Amino acid sequence: MARASATAGPPEFLARERELEHLLALFEDASSGATRFAVVTGEPGIGKTRLVTEVCARLTDRASDHWASCYEGQPSHWCWIKLLQELDSPPQVTDEAARFDSLVALAGALGAAAEVQPLLLVLDDVHLADEASLGALSFVSRELRGSPIMLMAAYRDVEVRRGHPLAKTLGELAREQLAERITLTGLSADSVARLLESTAGLDPSAVALELHERTHGNPLFVGEFGRLAAAAGAFDAGRLPEGIRDVIG
Repeated sequence: MARASATAGPPEFLARERELEHLLALFEDASSGATRFAVVTGEPGIGKTRLVTEVCARLTDRASDHWASCYEGQPSHWCWIKLLQELDSPPQVTDEAARFDSLVALAGALGAAAEVQPLLLVLDDVHLADEASLGALSFVSRELRGSPIMLMAAYRDVEVRRGHPLAKTLGELAREQLAERITLTGLSADSVARLLESTAGLDPSAVALELHERTHGNPLFVGEFGRLAAAAGAFDAGRLPEGIRDVIG
């Protein structure tokens, strides 16, 4: 099979230009003092974190970005504690009676940091956040409406059903027009072909359409298939990477 020009480094940013431009526009609003909150959702492996990473990369000279990943069973307020640690604002340990004061202090610390430079705050895998962290998310979204802060949260939509604490939180914020949802879907057949060529350095024309149909354009599936082909020196349309579903859950 003919070899195309191989590329070095990570795969190119593909097929999310519309979503990227929208998020960058939200940052322009935020940087002028109109706090913005964007929620990026979709199935596992669809490119949520990749999109948010690209936003931060494009704004590296204009904003200070800070990340916190949520995980199952995390301690109370864990993602916000991590963000405050990144901002060199160590959280105060408080009891439940002082919870409201803690939230006020959290909002105050974020607002003070944003006065120095606009903030990009990222909460990844927020479907795993504890209820206290979601309560803080609601509070911060309302309290910091006039600060140069853009908050981005990513979550797996397949994990959030009716009755899930995150569904309730986002529903309330959406009704108040405080949160905007961006749902990512699979790549087009053309984008699948481009991603295959980028990751494998091989001409993908013989397998791109079939792989698009089999993976529904999931970038993680496609990228892993391309890396497998790069190692083998050829595409094998009948072989999808073993264990890839374990990777994305």
